[in-house]
Amino acid sequence: MISLKKMFAPWISVLILMPLFSYSQVTVTGTVLNITDTKPIASASVFLSNTTIGNETTVQGSFRLLGVKPGQYTLVVSILGYDTYQQKIVVADHNIYLAPISLVSTSIQLKAVRIKPNERWFRLYKDFKTEFLGSSRYSTECKILNPDILDLDYNSERQLTATSQGFLIIENKALGYRVKYLLQRFVKDYAKSTMVYTGQTIFLEIPGNAAEKEKWKKNRLDCYNGSTMHFLRSVIAGKVEAERFQVYELRTNDVAVGFWKNRKQSKYIFPDSVYERNDYFTTTNIAGTFAIAKPYLYVIYKNRLDYGLAPIYKAVNMPNWQTSIITVLENYTLFDTNGVLIDPTTVSYEGYWALMRVGDQLPVDYEPK
Repeated sequence: MISLKKMFAPWISVLILMPLFSYSQVTVTGTVLNITDTKPIASASVFLSNTTIGNETTVQGSFRLLGVKPGQYTLVVSILGYDTYQQKIVVADHNIYLAPISLVSTSIQLKAVRIKPNERWFRLYKDFKTEFLGSSRYSTECKILNPDILDLDYNSERQLTATSQGFLIIENKALGYRVKYLLQRFVKDYAKSTMVYTGQTIFLEIPGNAAEKEKWKKNRLDCYNGSTMHFLRSVIAGKVEAERFQVYELRTNDVAVGFWKNRKQSKYIFPDSVYERNDYFTTTNIAGTFAIAKPYLYVIYKNRLDYGLAPIYKAVNMPNWQTSIITVLENYTLFDTNGVLIDPTTVSYEGYWALMRVGDQLPVDYEPK
């Protein structure tokens, strides 16, 4: 078991000890005030990032978020004229009553909508859209409705960077969501072939007829199956093989039998060395928080074939299943009961999971049905 008390203490706002598998839903209640005069702030957007759970404050500044599953979340409060507020919360099996949230007013100069017609911006936007939304069949049905709020740049180090001046509104007609994404950081490093993006997200259901809803239901399930969320939830539940995953040993040794190499780094897979769950999974002393403590995991999903979109070298005797590699960049990476990484920057992906972007993203409160 990994001890995390010292590391988590600075940012955990609410921590209630919970059983390993507690799936009760709770209510998060709080009040939003102006820090200057302590008056309530009405009509502020309050939501749990990367979920479908959100609300607005009343005239008394109060809010209630209903039906929250156990797990770790980022609570976000946003309203024009104030700095965006963020707070980490850990939800267990009891209702949560937060201390009053005080917002700091900010000086905003209202500007007319600025269209960027220059050729360089549109070229950068085309590259950004491909990297941010992805290139899967679901991402092709995504559209950014307000791209003019993006600030894009390409520097001398061959890095494409982006931030947004407000929420990007993304309509995903394949999955039936309208996504509000507050982009805080986006860096595509072409020299190192790496990409990282972070932000806060709220998912809103798009109204649709019966046929559209059935289509979205099927697409969401297809998107979930074989995803990192599906895999990590299977690990927690001890159902890795039952959910059709298999995990192999992967090393970077100089000598190995049955190895493959890629162009950038020598990696070796052992086709006859299948990991058991306890070989890479461990609990922590923070309830509802788990860890992967191996530097590499070679993960195949046996319910989907690899169509060559993200080729990963395989041993000759291995079937052509969907394949991904997790590289853990620290001593371990942490995830919660929802199957979501607590800090996504602690891992990198190769193969199928490297293709999954915003166009394939599901809210963390999604449940397959």
